[in-house]
Amino acid sequence: TLMRLLVTGPEDPKVFRLPEVRGDGSPEVGVAFNSYPPLGRHGCDAPGFAAVSQMYLARDVDTSNTVEVAQATRMECGTKNQAEKNWIPFSYDNTLYFVYSVFPHEVVEVLVDGGCGARQTSVFFALGQLQLRYPGVAIRGSAQAILVDDPKATPTLPRKHFLALLHVVDLSTQRYAHFAYRFNAKPPFEILQVSTQLSLRAAVSEQGGIGFAFGSGLALRGRQVVITYAAGDRDPRALVMPLGHLDSLFAHRGSGDVSVEHWHGGLSAAPMPSIATTITTTAKACTWMEKANIIASYHVATDGSYSLAKAQSKCLELGTRICNAITCSSSGQCTLRPEARLEPSSSGETSYIPTDVCFMQEAENEQERAAAKEKAERNAEEQAEKDKDEEKNNYTKHQSDALHRESEEIFARVAAEEQAASEHDHQVELNKARARVGAIEKQLAADDVARKTAEAQAKEDDDNGKAALRRSVEDISKHLGELDDELKAMKEIEERMAAEKVRLVAIQENGH
Repeated sequence: TLMRLLVTGPEDPKVFRLPEVRGDGSPEVGVAFNSYPPLGRHGCDAPGFAAVSQMYLARDVDTSNTVEVAQATRMECGTKNQAEKNWIPFSYDNTLYFVYSVFPHEVVEVLVDGGCGARQTSVFFALGQLQLRYPGVAIRGSAQAILVDDPKATPTLPRKHFLALLHVVDLSTQRYAHFAYRFNAKPPFEILQVSTQLSLRAAVSEQGGIGFAFGSGLALRGRQVVITYAAGDRDPRALVMPLGHLDSLFAHRGSGDVSVEHWHGGLSAAPMPSIATTITTTAKACTWMEKANIIASYHVATDGSYSLAKAQSKCLELGTRICNAITCSSSGQCTLRPEARLEPSSSGETSYIPTDVCFMQEAENEQERAAAKEKAERNAEEQAEKDKDEEKNNYTKHQSDALHRESEEIFARVAAEEQAASEHDHQVELNKARARVGAIEKQLAADDVARKTAEAQAKEDDDNGKAALRRSVEDISKHLGELDDELKAMKEIEERMAAEKVRLVAIQENGH
């Protein structure tokens, strides 16, 4: 018995917070999913076109109400004539974005009405080299992106960034390999790192065949990462790990190096694909996909028209931010188109879509320019910091010199004042001592007169004269002692004055 699983309704839902908030202040919840149109797989068929899966978005979903039916709107950022799926939702600056394509990394703004706003495109070379070396694999997005701002838990990328999932699928065998990746938290949202392969446990589906697993959800609870996935389209599972452990999966041989260690469903006989910035490959020639009777978008990227060859050259020169397709009239006049949104042409136009290889050199040049600009900015910042430090040092030295000069002046002034005060005090003390010496000398002169009178009386054997002589001799002896003491005191004062002068001179010379 042949059993086939045919899905025509919604599948691969992604639940996430929208930028908008409800009346109670809680964030609105959105659900993005892919599905065939509401009329079914063949209900919207048009001549030459079959209905294909498209991406839809349901806004303000009440997750507590399992009865109410949410209404979804088709998102118009893709094309109607090819299947659209695996978009990765995230919010930035109160605006809803989706990663439309992982390689090249194309991010589109989705408006409230489902319309498409600005686009941001960048290329991560590790993925580009993988695609060049193994054209039989496709690189696609998984789950939703979450903002991470925890430098301590993410030392290999210690700054704010978005965390997301991608998968590599072998289109011939439908084998899957899953990876986490990080991209910049602000436009142009370029990829910064890709992890080593995630270990999702595969399972065989009920229809048999190769076992596989498919990542469907990504969440962060504190510092715990939760990756939900389906094994064999039947078993819901979850891979839970600390944020720090997930960060260690990015620390391998430098930023961006990744090895596909195994494929879900068995190993391939072919060499293992390697996603690494160090791989060197021979670049394939740029090719353009020709679409007859198709017009690419209705908007013209630049004024003027060109021949096909010149238009192709101009398109590659301008890059993916301006040109993603070329539409040529039946007369051979070609115009550049900003989007590869293909629509039927009623005038016989032919459109040409460049493969990703065409923009690899342009992306490489842009990355080199960005690296050179970043280096120049870093050098400018370092020089500015050096100039600032030098200016600060010069100012500090100037201030130090000024303070030193001021200190020397203060010390000199204080020393001079102290010397003057000390000299004045010592001089006053010395003058007092000299006055006392002068008084003693006058007293000695008087004592000498008295002594001579007493000697004259004593010669006449006058008892009174003898007694007066003894008293005068005693007085003279006493006053001579006092004179000797005062002379010693004067000498000490003079010695102190000399020592103090020497000390003050030293203060002036040494500055302290």
